[in-house]
Amino acid sequence: MLRPNGFRILCISLANLLAGIAEAAFLVISTGIALGVTASDSSLEIFSRFNMGITTSLWVAGAFIFAKFTLGTIALWLQSGLTETVVVNQRLKITELYFGATWEAQQDAPTGHLQHLLLGFSQEISGLLNSFNQGLSSMLSLLALIGVALFVDPFSTLIAGFALLILGIALSPIRKAIAQRSKRTASSQLDFAHGIAEYSSLGISIQSYGVSEPVKQNLGRLLKVEGKARRKMEFTLQAITPVYIASAYVFILIALSIVSRNETMSLDKIGPVALLMLRGLTYGQSVYFFLAMKRAMTGTFEQLNSTMNFYSRNKLRTGLEEVTGFDSLVFDDVTFSHENGTEIVKNASFSMQYGEILGLSGESGSGKTTILELICGLRSPNNGCILVNKTDLELINLNSWQKKYSLVTQEPRLISGSATENIKFFRENISIGDIEQAAQDALYLSDTSTHLNNLEMHQIGEGGSQLSGGQKQRLSLARALASNPPLLLLDEPTASLDIESEEKICETLNNLRGKVSILIVSHSKNVLKICDRIIYLKGGSITSTDSNSESE
Repeated sequence: MLRPNGFRILCISLANLLAGIAEAAFLVISTGIALGVTASDSSLEIFSRFNMGITTSLWVAGAFIFAKFTLGTIALWLQSGLTETVVVNQRLKITELYFGATWEAQQDAPTGHLQHLLLGFSQEISGLLNSFNQGLSSMLSLLALIGVALFVDPFSTLIAGFALLILGIALSPIRKAIAQRSKRTASSQLDFAHGIAEYSSLGISIQSYGVSEPVKQNLGRLLKVEGKARRKMEFTLQAITPVYIASAYVFILIALSIVSRNETMSLDKIGPVALLMLRGLTYGQSVYFFLAMKRAMTGTFEQLNSTMNFYSRNKLRTGLEEVTGFDSLVFDDVTFSHENGTEIVKNASFSMQYGEILGLSGESGSGKTTILELICGLRSPNNGCILVNKTDLELINLNSWQKKYSLVTQEPRLISGSATENIKFFRENISIGDIEQAAQDALYLSDTSTHLNNLEMHQIGEGGSQLSGGQKQRLSLARALASNPPLLLLDEPTASLDIESEEKICETLNNLRGKVSILIVSHSKNVLKICDRIIYLKGGSITSTDSNSESE
């Protein structure tokens, strides 16, 4: 994630290093000023090399404070930009992989998985980056303090530094414990996110079956599991600060005790070093906290990488042939099975010509919807082939093929916003006239009120919550009609309509005869009446194909 931002990290590092040097110089000078004032000296010896008066020393110390502030602010600005860039790029990469994967891979993902990746995981990555920035700043400031301390008194600094190194090694078991607990926490968070997404989508079923209490109990159980795992990790993570500080103070006292026994050491050397080392404790704590945070993110990164690898392996493959129109569709001995071996479509063979209205009928689970998904390229047959204009669908560029058909699903999928936005559905090439005509043909609004203002003002609510089942179905049909496709694929398009509305929709579809090709999945006799031919399925197999004399 950080590799492409090497130059920015280098600039951050340089700014933090210079800020650390400025702070260290200020601490040395301010200690010298304090000792000089106590001894009533009029001039000071800074870094054992420079003699300056008290007033001059104060001005120099002030200059170093200003440099520290300026450089620190620049580093923070660059750090915030780094966090923004990395998080946005990571989210874009996740989005690209998800929508670039096959539809089957998207379907296999648990409910709410994409939301958790883009929100939950990304927020944790953002937290880690902030910790990284703080750790980088602290590490460079610590190095600057040690460098200046070595310049002032190498012997005292080496003793204190060696003590802090031993401390870091001694606390390594805590980091390992954090890594182990983070995996359990990440797993429980994912389970909790999936549970929330799944239960929230079952609102009407939960209420109608009167199972609110069991659902609340299940969510409560997930909450407790997640909370317990998080508490253990947070306790271990937060324990680092008091343990580190207490241990570091003990080591500093031991180091100062050793140094104080050296009679050649003077207060003007020991004082600045002691102050630098004490200040360095704060930076050392930040560095160690970042290392612990990195361990704490182990589970998150493992899950994130696993998910991204899954979508990468299931990248959507498409052919190169462009589709310029629609002349014919042929299923040639097509068989489709799920990964568990269950056959959904068995040796299906049929054809469809341009301008024809073809019906698919049969019992539930007979493979009708799967046939539509195969035509759309959402699934690939295990055996046989699907020919579009006599070309194998696997050789066709799916993007060009998608522009030649429109699909109306059995359960309408609507977006929050206006009716106009739902009919247009991110397709910039659809005109206002197309939208109004499609809404009128689909009977979404009455003939007298179908105009743009009504469609734009008509807010449908989240997922169409302000619409009836029939309105959702008609709006979905209007979306399909708006692009004037040569092929319409309709999955139970009148399932939620009353008899009068169904008859009007059938009239609209019948008026399209010869202008477009229509493949309709339906159980309705009224709908099947307008079909030129009807294919009957049972158990995934085609049992018969009947010509419909009533449509002639």
